[in-house]
Amino acid sequence: MQMGGLSGLAGWRYIFLMEGVLNFVAAIIGWLLIVEYPLGSHECWIFLTEEEEAFIIRHIDADRADATDEINFNLRDFLRPAKDWKAFTYPAMFLLSTCVSYSIAFFLPIILESKLKYGVIAAQGLSTPPYIVAGIWMYFTAWLGDRYHIRGPVVICNCLLSIIGLSLLGWVASPGVQYFGVTLVTAGSNANVPTDMAWQANNIRGKWKRSFCNALLIMGGGMGGIVGSLVYRSQDAPTYRPGIEASIVASFITMGIAIVLMLRMHVLNKMAATGSIVLEELPGFQYTL
Repeated sequence: MQMGGLSGLAGWRYIFLMEGVLNFVAAIIGWLLIVEYPLGSHECWIFLTEEEEAFIIRHIDADRADATDEINFNLRDFLRPAKDWKAFTYPAMFLLSTCVSYSIAFFLPIILESKLKYGVIAAQGLSTPPYIVAGIWMYFTAWLGDRYHIRGPVVICNCLLSIIGLSLLGWVASPGVQYFGVTLVTAGSNANVPTDMAWQANNIRGKWKRSFCNALLIMGGGMGGIVGSLVYRSQDAPTYRPGIEASIVASFITMGIAIVLMLRMHVLNKMAATGSIVLEELPGFQYTL
């Protein structure tokens, strides 16, 4: 920002230029160094030994039996998952979750300064503790989800946490309570990002279905970032009530999608257990709720 005016460019333009160049360089390095996974990884940069590669393949096949799927691209196989409505629920939840998390990330210093009346330096400093709490909460929810093989209840819990935090931020006068609300929504919305990703990964199999669904998920996250940048508008200062209400609605919709998905997958799991259907083209496969 201190480079503002240099060569006739504003400081924010230099920030975008630097971030763009760094991403470009990182992409080139990634393109050169990325390894095959899992087949052939022992031949790439001594990433794995042949024994380690075989170990990984055995575990992937035991879990979802798709480690050795066909690797040649086939457009029809890639687009076939579009017929499964469940493939679109995870990107929808991801979009809504990233919308809330990005909006808080983009505007937290502004909210702390204009709404909670902290000074500029204090606002910048106070932007950090909520993310320390969020990091701890993310690790705890990850452990909880893996320990008990659940994802949907974790998503719902994080949504409730976000709704409580947003309500405190929007409708309580005390700056201390509002800051506590910021911490809750930061933790809840950010913890839902890896939870959504893990939930999708648990419930899809096959190389091309994973490719299609991962592409949708990434697209949803990018769209969430775009929406999140527009949620807290300058004309809504200092209360930012419309942005807070929009984030609450996004959390409620995420929760609704998670509940519908859990109920439907519960029914499908029961049908698969009786042998009336086969899930994900793999006998014995069960969805993670």
